[in-house]
Amino acid sequence: MRHTRTTAWTFVLLALGLLTLPACIIRTIHEGDPGEVEREEEQDSAEEPRAEDIYKDGVAFLQREDFPSAILCFDELIRRQPDDETEHAELYVRRGLCHAGMKEAEKAIADFSQAIAISPECVEAYSNRGYAYSNSGEIDKAIADFGEVIRLSPGDKKAYFGRANGHLIKGNMTAAIADLGELIRLQPELPQAYYFRGAVLAKTDRLDTALVDFNRAIELNDKFAKAHYFRATIHMKQGRLDDALAGFSRTIELNPRHVKAYNNRGFAYAKQGRYEEATADAGRAISLAPDFREAYVNRGAAHHAAGDFKSAIVDHGHAITLNPADAEAHVNRGLAYLKHGDVDAAIADFTRAITLSPNHAPAYNHRSVAYAQKVDLEKAVADQDRAMVLEAGVGK
Repeated sequence: MRHTRTTAWTFVLLALGLLTLPACIIRTIHEGDPGEVEREEEQDSAEEPRAEDIYKDGVAFLQREDFPSAILCFDELIRRQPDDETEHAELYVRRGLCHAGMKEAEKAIADFSQAIAISPECVEAYSNRGYAYSNSGEIDKAIADFGEVIRLSPGDKKAYFGRANGHLIKGNMTAAIADLGELIRLQPELPQAYYFRGAVLAKTDRLDTALVDFNRAIELNDKFAKAHYFRATIHMKQGRLDDALAGFSRTIELNPRHVKAYNNRGFAYAKQGRYEEATADAGRAISLAPDFREAYVNRGAAHHAAGDFKSAIVDHGHAITLNPADAEAHVNRGLAYLKHGDVDAAIADFTRAITLSPNHAPAYNHRSVAYAQKVDLEKAVADQDRAMVLEAGVGK
């Protein structure tokens, strides 16, 4: 006669209210007088909950993301069923999904691997193990698993997407583009596939080809904010500022909390000399993300270009606070100090920039100007000579 197995910890957790068992498992826990145990164990096994009911409960718990309860159900079914039965593989896959949902990657991978050992052509096990490996940073193993899915099921779109992502992480852009091309062939109306391929193409500086993909993604889904954003960044790189502004504005319309869209739109405004709009957009970016350093840099530059050197000094100071080792930020603040008339503060910032980046030719150039303003011609000439040597590529 089969005995129901529950650990002492199960009862402790139940007593503390920290664990709720599924009904199918509760029915297997003896609730009567201890003296009746022997008689109950001798009853017909038909009183044990049916496997079909436990399975339905497990799937329902899994769908509701009640992973601990689902695991209890699948544990019970695995206990009942011999390891050599093909149906057993599905139970390991289901339990592996629960562990994955609980961020228990090692346990998830173990269950998916057991499913594969039982059923070597279990596509679902390879697919889910591929995602588990990917989430664990084991990218080569993830790529191999997605490859196995594609071998077993050549039309599996998720596998092409997963393998493309793995190739992208590994820096194999050609392979990523090829997999995304196959995904597009299988599902030509999927905007995400065009968007993803466009992003990879942009990383390889194939901007015109990337634009074609972003355009197609937007044609398929005009509310695809990320596609609008990335298309706008390409327009920015190409100097198409009006198109870039329109793209960033559309992104913000679709996602009013898109920090980088505000920041980049502000940068585009500054390029057009629209400094008030530029500082306003950078300010919105900062209000959404107070530690977003690039927004302080851009707003500081816009203030500087507009002649508001005091505000520029403040913003570049924030940028330095967020990253004290950035030589360029010290140069920017030094220039603002110089324009504001605080020559000593400017020299201090240029000197700090040189300490951080000894071959920073502009820092020597600007410090030379500052020394000249203090009529310290010897130091001014020395810095100018050093800047010329560095600009000529000598002595680096």
